[in-house]
Amino acid sequence: MSKPASLRKLLETNKPILVPGIYDALSAKIAQQVGFDAVFHTGYGTAATLLGVPDIGLVSFSEMKERVSNICNSIDIPVIADADTGYGNSLNTMRTVKDYIRSGAAGLILEDQVWPKKCGHMEGKLVIPIDEMESKIIAAAQSRKEEKSDLVIVGRTDSLAVEGVDMAIDRVKRYSKAGADLLFIEAPNKVDELEIIAKQVKLPLLLNQLEGGRTPLISMKKAKKMGFKIILFPLTSLYASTKAVFDSLSYLKKHQTSLGIEDQLITFDKFNQLGFSWDPIGDYWNQMYQQLIAYHKEYDHCNVPLSDSSNSKLANWVNKNRQNYRKEKLSQDRIDKLNQLGFEWTLKNTTKSTKPT
Repeated sequence: MSKPASLRKLLETNKPILVPGIYDALSAKIAQQVGFDAVFHTGYGTAATLLGVPDIGLVSFSEMKERVSNICNSIDIPVIADADTGYGNSLNTMRTVKDYIRSGAAGLILEDQVWPKKCGHMEGKLVIPIDEMESKIIAAAQSRKEEKSDLVIVGRTDSLAVEGVDMAIDRVKRYSKAGADLLFIEAPNKVDELEIIAKQVKLPLLLNQLEGGRTPLISMKKAKKMGFKIILFPLTSLYASTKAVFDSLSYLKKHQTSLGIEDQLITFDKFNQLGFSWDPIGDYWNQMYQQLIAYHKEYDHCNVPLSDSSNSKLANWVNKNRQNYRKEKLSQDRIDKLNQLGFEWTLKNTTKSTKPT
C-alpha cells in the first residue's frame, strides 16, 4: 500500500490521529520508532534547523522539497508535508504538488497567506482573496490526478486572525468543495472558537496544538469529543530537542566534561538502532561489502580493502576500481554475478552507478 493510501486509511477510522511534527530525517526516524502512524514535516522547524531563521518565508521551495524528500526516504510511515502557500500562484502550486508527490509526501498543507508568509501564531498576517486560494486548491487536486496519486490535501486558512471565525469557516468550506480532503483553521484563541468550528464544519478537521501558541492545549479526549480528526503537535519535538541541546552544552561548557549527564544522553548502541549501524545482520551495506569480497576472492580480480568498514570507503573503492572493470573483457557469468550485486553491466563493458554511490 502506498503512503498516501495508508494515510487515507487512517483518516477513514473512527479514531482521531495523533501526529507529531518532525523537522529532519533523524526526528522522523525517532517518531517512527516510538510508534506514531504518521508525521508532519514542519516548515517552522525547517527554517530553524536548516537556515537558523524564523518562519517568515525565507526557506525556498527547492530547500523545502529537499527536506521533504530526505524525510520521506528515511521512514516507512506517511508524511504530511508543509507546502506553505504553494510558492506562488496556481501554476506554481501545481509544480509544488507534483514535486512533493514525487518526493514521497503522503499529504500536504496549503495555506492562504500572502507570500512571504509567517508562522500562523505570529502577528500581522495577511491572506489572499478566497477565489485565489480556491484556484490553488483546484490546481493541487488536478496535479494529484495527473500524478495518479492518493495525496491528501489539507486546506488551511489563516483568516481567523484577519477576518474572524465566521469568514474562516466559510473559507474552509469552499476549500473543501475545491478539492481539499482535510480542513485546518489556524490559531483559534479560545476553546469556544474550537467548539464553534467543530460544530459548524461537518468535515474532517485538523487541530494544531502549539506549546506557547495562541490556541489552547486540550486533551485528546476533548478533541475527539469535539470532532477533530488530526491532532497535530508540530513543535513538541523541536522544542524538546532544543532544550536538551541547551542543557547538555551548558553543562559541557561549565564543567568541561560530559561526566555527570550520561543518563541524559542517548547511548551509542541505542542511537545506532535508529538505522545508523554497519554491523547488524541484514544491513544492506554489510551484505554488499561481503558479496564484493566473495566475488573478488573467487576471481582474484583485484585487491579488496578488507579493513575498510564504512559505506563511504566502500563507495570510494568501487568508484576507484570502475576503470579496472571497464578494461577487463568480462564473460557472461561474471556479468551475471556483478548484476546480482546491484551493478548494471553490458557486454560492451559499460556500467551505471551502483547503489553505494
